[in-house]
Amino acid sequence: MNSQTPAPRRFALPKWVSSLIEAHPSITSLVERRQAELVSAISLVLGISVIIGFVVSARNNGLSLDLIPLALFGVLGFIVYFISRTPRYNFARLLLVFGVSVLAYFLGASAVYLSLVLLLALAVSFILNGLLDLRWMILLWVLNVLALFLLTPIIFPQVQGQEAFIMRVGATAVGIFLILFTWHRNTLERLRLDEIEEASQELARANAELDVNRAELARQFASLQLVTEVSRAVSQVRALDELLDDAVEILRQRFNLYYVQIYLANVTQAELNLQSGTGDVGAQLRQRSHRLPMDVTSINGRAAIEKRTIVVADTVKSPTFRPNPLLPGTRSEMAIPLLLGDQVVGVLDLQSDQPNALTPQGASSFETLAGQLAITIQNARLLQQTQEARAQLESQARRQSSRNWSDYLDAIYKPERVAYLFDGKDLSALPAEEQPAPPEEENRLHAPLQVGGEALGEISVTVPPENQTPQNQELVHIIAGRVSQHLESLRLVENAERYRHEAEEATRRLALEGWREYFQNAA
Repeated sequence: MNSQTPAPRRFALPKWVSSLIEAHPSITSLVERRQAELVSAISLVLGISVIIGFVVSARNNGLSLDLIPLALFGVLGFIVYFISRTPRYNFARLLLVFGVSVLAYFLGASAVYLSLVLLLALAVSFILNGLLDLRWMILLWVLNVLALFLLTPIIFPQVQGQEAFIMRVGATAVGIFLILFTWHRNTLERLRLDEIEEASQELARANAELDVNRAELARQFASLQLVTEVSRAVSQVRALDELLDDAVEILRQRFNLYYVQIYLANVTQAELNLQSGTGDVGAQLRQRSHRLPMDVTSINGRAAIEKRTIVVADTVKSPTFRPNPLLPGTRSEMAIPLLLGDQVVGVLDLQSDQPNALTPQGASSFETLAGQLAITIQNARLLQQTQEARAQLESQARRQSSRNWSDYLDAIYKPERVAYLFDGKDLSALPAEEQPAPPEEENRLHAPLQVGGEALGEISVTVPPENQTPQNQELVHIIAGRVSQHLESLRLVENAERYRHEAEEATRRLALEGWREYFQNAA
């Protein structure tokens, strides 16, 4: 079910009616077109109505001189109609209003109740005056009032006394009322137009601001997209030096910067050590082991101490900027702290050779990149620490495994060298003096036997050259791995049995010595 309320349908004239009263194409103003169409409609209806009345009256009562004004007024209506369809529709308005005013006097002269008919006709004339401007309306009202007061006694001598007074006062009052009403309506329309114009200007200003904001948003979005690409490029966990070298070079190229460098805070959080920089200048500074104190004497130290982005939009106008002799072209600089929570990892320093290229408005995108870079640096450090710890554990495991097998193959319980031979039928152990030399490399597949990363021996399989395939080599390695695990398990079991046997022997000796001592003491 559709929850939206349908829009109300506007009243529309039939097409054939609209084509009869349509304004001239040269009239482009919507208000003027509506006025021209209104005059066309009134004059057309008036002309058709008067002609029909003329025809009916002539048919019923015959032609007479009293019908001549009616016929002339009908012709006037059609003349006004045709003029209103031209660009001079304003003349049609004047002609219509003057014609109605003149008709009012003719109707009054031929009516039984002269004053009433004349008053009503003038009221209609005053109403039609609303089609004109207020100045024309006042002028026609003044002319009609003068005609009532000056010409009525001459044209209509039969209207006298109170009747004449009521007719003049009524016509004057109706005219004043309609003039005031028209003035009030025009004032309201003017106020509405002023409000609309003010709203249009405000809308234009809002649109202009919106365009500026949209352009700024587009610029920031493009910058954010570029930052996202750079973040994706440097977010891979790699060696720290390689990571930072790639990061500064990508930043310099993608953002068309003059120089980019990264400082890392030392363990005591007292100094910033230059870890990576672009170009020959970066290489020279690294060779010097360049470092900065974490204080407000430099833009990078200040960013680290205050834990916020410091921007120098124009280095020439900045009283606190300290130029680097190796970087004479720096015109704007931005230092962004690399933060992990409240901990300062380092500082990302960006420099441009254009003034106002690095501004506080564009700092948010670089701060996002700095946060990602801080996380990546931390991950690289953790990876490096993990790799070092793993290497130490593997080294210890190899030493312990070598020691264990050396103790196991002690030439007392086990010979120092052990070999087994499988000839396709039987598996036999070979004494050390009978152990064969390994076959030539091209005739065998071999894999080392490793326990804890320490090589203890190897499996060697003599095969013809046509069977020395990668699949067979992989199979030998898999078998060597399984055999290595099994050998370690057997060694552990045998050592456990050996230790248990030694413990039992020690227990028996202690018990025997104890009993001997007991009997000696007892004797």
